[in-house]
Amino acid sequence: MSCARNWGCKMAGLQRAVKADLVQEVTDPDGRFDDVRRSVSKLSSRDKYVETIGRLWKEATNRFIDIGKYLVYAKDSLPHGEYESMIESELPFSKSVAHALKTVAEAVLQEKVPEKKLPPDYSTAYMLVSLKDDGWELAKERGLVRSTLKRAEILDFRRELREGRKRPVSEKAARRRLAKERERVLADIEALRRRLEEIDAEMNTIDGTASEVGGSRSGRIIDITPEPV
Repeated sequence: MSCARNWGCKMAGLQRAVKADLVQEVTDPDGRFDDVRRSVSKLSSRDKYVETIGRLWKEATNRFIDIGKYLVYAKDSLPHGEYESMIESELPFSKSVAHALKTVAEAVLQEKVPEKKLPPDYSTAYMLVSLKDDGWELAKERGLVRSTLKRAEILDFRRELREGRKRPVSEKAARRRLAKERERVLADIEALRRRLEEIDAEMNTIDGTASEVGGSRSGRIIDITPEPV
């Protein structure tokens, strides 16, 4: 059977296409980087500089999120070992950078945080979205989940959590955890109550059976002398 008709060959071709698309997207998405560089020139006003730089900064954010999404899809679709090999030998960044980009994209895809609230730097975004549950809740309460978050802010916040200078668990997070624990305790109490009722019912049944047997034998003498052979 020719490779063109073989399903396995088709899948191999698809996997190669996914890798090629990701490499192209990371190294030169749409092949426009050279054109953008050549088009840079002096602008006529401060407002135009603000608008242009802001637009390019936003595009940079979209780019690293898109790259992260490609990494997520590549991890899901490529056979075992191919994803790691691709990062090590074919992409222009390290495994740690790939992990950070992928983690940020997963937070967006899982609707943990909308893209518009991510800072435009992938490392700052990663330090934000990789916070544990209690830290994440506290970060939201303090207004750190925003696009203007500075690297120094998230570094200070994570240092605070590590050193424990301030209470790392927010009141809301603590209350939610206690409420869940209370529900579990109440459920355990109810399960124990039902089991006690079952035990009482079984004991009553046993006691009733024993009483009936004892009553039927009252007044009778059972001769256990063996009969002569």
